[in-house]
Amino acid sequence: MDRASLIFCIGAVFAALVLSVVGFQFAAMPKDAVAAANTPVLAEEMGVVELGDGFGELPASDLMDYYLENPPVSDAGTSDAAPERRFGGC
Repeated sequence: MDRASLIFCIGAVFAALVLSVVGFQFAAMPKDAVAAANTPVLAEEMGVVELGDGFGELPASDLMDYYLENPPVSDAGTSDAAPERRFGGC
């Protein structure tokens, strides 16, 4: 490898490292936001959730109650078992 290529590679790696270190400060979340996100909150304390698309607003506790009463169903039916795989070659 000639000298110019080596200088370019080292410079590119160094520039990427500097950009990463400087850019991380702008991309990182504030410490208080991280602490708030890691703290569990009761559904009653969450307040109202905007559902959008004309569905309006609902309390988070109502959404959780609905989810518990009506659990999601997979497309294959009520069974969550993996479908049987069959060889379908030529």
